[in-house]
Amino acid sequence: MTIFDDERAVLVKLAKKTKMDCWFSIRDGVNGTYVFDLENRKAISLKSALKDMVDGLVDTDMEFLDNEEKVVFMKLLADLIVCKRSRT
Repeated sequence: MTIFDDERAVLVKLAKKTKMDCWFSIRDGVNGTYVFDLENRKAISLKSALKDMVDGLVDTDMEFLDNEEKVVFMKLLADLIVCKRSRT
């Protein structure tokens, strides 16, 4: 799966604001977008990384995002759950 620029920007912003950027590094490979886990020095799927990210969020973390960014984030999560992309 490859993510769009606005999705990447939201993930980078959220990772930075929540201090998850110590392990969360978005990369692009031949098979699409993935996350490189900086702490464990290994590539992990975007789906797995976002699962870890969401698991680490607290109630106030979403306040770092504006409403449009929240929609982008939630749609990305939904796309990963159903494994489809709806944008063209």
